[in-house]
Amino acid sequence: TAEEKVNLINESTTIHSASPHSNASFEDGVFKELNPVGSHLSLLEIPGLINQYSWSGDVKILEYGNDSGASGVRFCIGYNGDNYLNLILTRKVGVSAEKLGTGAELDVYRLTKDGFDRELNPGTEFHFEIKKQGNYVRLLVDGEVVMDTAFADRYDFFTPGNDRNIGFNSSNCSFEVRNIKVYNEAELQLDSEHKLTFDELALGTLARGRYSNWY
Repeated sequence: TAEEKVNLINESTTIHSASPHSNASFEDGVFKELNPVGSHLSLLEIPGLINQYSWSGDVKILEYGNDSGASGVRFCIGYNGDNYLNLILTRKVGVSAEKLGTGAELDVYRLTKDGFDRELNPGTEFHFEIKKQGNYVRLLVDGEVVMDTAFADRYDFFTPGNDRNIGFNSSNCSFEVRNIKVYNEAELQLDSEHKLTFDELALGTLARGRYSNWY
């Protein structure tokens, strides 16, 4: 039951910054990335996290380092030491997902405003929740589903036994996150409304031609 679940974020939680120019901190339960220039990945150190979890928090956008509508907050949902998958909330061009590491793939989830057509300008606050069950992922913003999909297995970089599987990735954006909660969800069952085929998920010619320059 919900009462029996234990928040894996606690007073002993630390972060690991994987970016040399990051200005990230995690103190008193609040994550902050204060460098609004460049891309900076910070991973939460969470021993015992399983590949069936929920993760939530309250984000406040502080500043953007450029005028790109694609800048914003990214959520790393699995990391194997070489590659990771980000769920993307942009400032004003919608949602997407990207594979980074040894070879970037920008449109693992095609950039779209369907279900999310907001402008996340400085000062904006919102609540996010991510539910992950293997390669099925659901992203909610302020309680509304903005991404509900099954990624191809090759994009599931969650690594059992790795304490650094999830974290925050900024893209020319400084922000803070409060009320962070991460739970192992042994009984979570997601029935995705959008069970995409591998061909639809892969970087096909149409997707690449239409979206590869959105950065």
